[in-house]
Amino acid sequence: MIIESKPVVRRRLAGARAALTAAEQAVAGEAIGRAGVALAVGVGAQLVAGYASVAPEPPTGPLLAALARAGRQVLLPAVRSDGALDWIRYYPGEPLVPGRFGLPEPVGERFGPEALAKVGLAFVPALGVDRSGRRLGRGGGYIDRALSGGRPRLVFAVVYDGELLDRVPGGAADQPVDGVLRPAGTERFG
Repeated sequence: MIIESKPVVRRRLAGARAALTAAEQAVAGEAIGRAGVALAVGVGAQLVAGYASVAPEPPTGPLLAALARAGRQVLLPAVRSDGALDWIRYYPGEPLVPGRFGLPEPVGERFGPEALAKVGLAFVPALGVDRSGRRLGRGGGYIDRALSGGRPRLVFAVVYDGELLDRVPGGAADQPVDGVLRPAGTERFG
């Protein structure tokens, strides 16, 4: 079996995402929202970490709104100047502003990187994931560093259906995930 490198797999997956229509992305986002809130309720997670997606990532807006409607407290990341992720409470309807690298984040009290360890369920971005829990991110290492500093009870990668792969290339610093959230539903690994 030939193992593709991280950059090759990233390019292939990013190209497939770019080919999705806005309608396909919206349908995926709604399904992800339903499945994600069902998971949070099912595992009893009251404090949930998520992220505000940017196209062509799987849309997380419906997930964030559904979590808040279900009475969950939601934290979203903000990249600090030292490269660590800080965590800020998300309130539906409040605007998200461009943070470092232009990524959307809430405005409000920052709870520090250590807040992630108090989270019952974290939804993290990924380009791909495999059933052994290897997650392929965009290459910055922000999520891996955050997870190595304080791990939530459960971590699920958010992907489109075609991004649950047989094998994802990994490295020593990569932090595993416990499962996957995709339009077809959730799957817990191990």
